[in-house]
Amino acid sequence: MDSNKRRELRYQRRKAKREQKLAERRAKYDDFDKVFTFDNLWQSYKRCRRGVAWKTSTQKVMNKPITTLASLYIKLHNGTYKSRGFYCFTIVERGKERKIKSVHITERIVQGCLCDFSIIPMFTASLIYDNGACMRGKGIDFAKDRTNRHLQEFYRSKNSNDGYVLVMDFHSYFDLIVHDVVREIVTACYTDSRIIKLYMHFVDMFGSIGLGLGSQISQITAIRYPASIDAYIKQVLHIQWYARYMDDSYLIHESKDYLNACKVQIGRLCEGLGIELNKKKTQIVKMRRGFKFLKQRFILTDTGKVLRIPTKESERRMRRKLKVFARWIDSGKMTSEQCAMSYQTWKSHLIKSNVHYRLNEMDKRYKTMIQSLNQKREV
Repeated sequence: MDSNKRRELRYQRRKAKREQKLAERRAKYDDFDKVFTFDNLWQSYKRCRRGVAWKTSTQKVMNKPITTLASLYIKLHNGTYKSRGFYCFTIVERGKERKIKSVHITERIVQGCLCDFSIIPMFTASLIYDNGACMRGKGIDFAKDRTNRHLQEFYRSKNSNDGYVLVMDFHSYFDLIVHDVVREIVTACYTDSRIIKLYMHFVDMFGSIGLGLGSQISQITAIRYPASIDAYIKQVLHIQWYARYMDDSYLIHESKDYLNACKVQIGRLCEGLGIELNKKKTQIVKMRRGFKFLKQRFILTDTGKVLRIPTKESERRMRRKLKVFARWIDSGKMTSEQCAMSYQTWKSHLIKSNVHYRLNEMDKRYKTMIQSLNQKREV
């Protein structure tokens, strides 16, 4: 037996294993009746009410949960369920305006049941390990720790920090997602037409193209959409140190020319999906100078140590917040305990960063503010 036949046999064995795993997943998650059981709807309801029990719409459902879930169950199984539309509003996040399309609590229950008991288990098999956005057991800390590990592995492999990083960002990512491509992805995973129809119903509610913020379906779709690009980078371009968090990603390699070639290939794949790279944010930088990823700057030093430095804008925003909080506490609009909770939440994101001096300075500023407020009350 020559090498070509052995290679073909190995390929057939791997293919058979993949098909067997796909059949097992479909038997468990590709069945509308198994996904939308009353018990699954109940579990989804309990998760959806967490943190929002103060809302009027949530309290109305909590007053009669059995009746509400029974009505959803009947509508889902007789094919008459329809979305109730969106609550549209605008928020400003770090100076950037974002349009939010929030869904009603009853629709969140249905979407949560569909995603948790079917979509996420089916889609997860197509995702690379270094895709940590909105995945259970992962998240932003996971993504930052993986970046830290990738830099350390590069240093141990090359015994140097003389390398380059291609930092990528998709331009207007959610607004450019093509629904026809989404339909192809879902159809390739599922055989149950009822699941496909319900999934696309939620997607098509956003219009003919693009997705909106504020929906679980939007989040999981955005995570899965460029999975073919992730696989191409890992398997064809052979980039070992690559990770993506939603629309932000990076590639680490010792050759700048090779990363330029990768950038061209990735741009072509993006065109096939209807999305495009952000020309301003997509760039190749020297590893020793550091690169920005998830609001932190990662620097690989000559000794192999990885420095994680948050952006200064985060500290400036917290300083402005403390001034506002001081006025609110003085007027009774906010309590000292609420201010402490907000400050500790901000601080907890920087514990793993190399900014101990800046944190100490912020602690001094915070303590001085609290002391001055206490002195005012005593007077």
